[in-house]
Amino acid sequence: MKKQISILAIAGVAFLLFNSYTKGAPAKVTGSPGDNNFNCTQSGCHDDGTAKQMADMISTDIPTTGWEAGKTYNVTFTISEMGVSKFGFQVTAEDSKNNKVGDFTATGNTKLVNASKAITHIKGSVSGAGTKTWTFTWTAPSTGTGTGTGTGTGKITFYGAGNAADGKSNRTNDRIKLTSHSVEEKSLTSSVSNESVLAQILVFPNPALSTLNVNGVKTGSYKIYDLAGLTHMQGEFVNGENELDVSSLHSGVYFLYSEKSKLNQKIIKQ
Repeated sequence: MKKQISILAIAGVAFLLFNSYTKGAPAKVTGSPGDNNFNCTQSGCHDDGTAKQMADMISTDIPTTGWEAGKTYNVTFTISEMGVSKFGFQVTAEDSKNNKVGDFTATGNTKLVNASKAITHIKGSVSGAGTKTWTFTWTAPSTGTGTGTGTGTGKITFYGAGNAADGKSNRTNDRIKLTSHSVEEKSLTSSVSNESVLAQILVFPNPALSTLNVNGVKTGSYKIYDLAGLTHMQGEFVNGENELDVSSLHSGVYFLYSEKSKLNQKIIKQ
């Protein structure tokens, strides 16, 4: 009788662990300073030894000119691990004083935790073949710092923790990966000049079928990237009336980016 109870107890723990994992990570395990650098290896959820710091797991469509108060941006979290088919994540955003800033909005495969100051996966969005990507939105604070000097006052950092799981519904052999991505606040002193330049740039047709015209940009490099931050096209502007062949792009949402002209235009490929 005792043996039967023990077996049932072990099965119950495994069930709880698996379902806890697939339904989303508990709050405050992003590895951020505001979460006391806490992550799933320390919480007892997963035990793979030491969480590994990684680069380029978080990308956004926030332009290089910086974030603006009250605006909403796309954020993407990607985790990869060869031979793994189950993944999870949690992301938060903090200012230079480690305060939670902005608000996340959940999509169909994510949910909010920590009073909308963090976002995580949901059950049904954990499967992938060696990699998994989640895309969601983040709305910047309604009031900026008013500086935008690039000194860190208006800097916001996205912190994220990802789990590449072995799918055995236990705490061992899961790989926890930590990452961060910082963005500056848009400079108020340069906003007028940048806006006047952007006002002279015309990108059409949008949506585009095979050709995308970019008028008003004479020089500078450009790239076209997707919501996951992957670059699909790149080249150089050569005159004031540029014609880009986008026929090779699959249908979907992309961004046309040029650092020299401060252009970061959302485009739709039909």
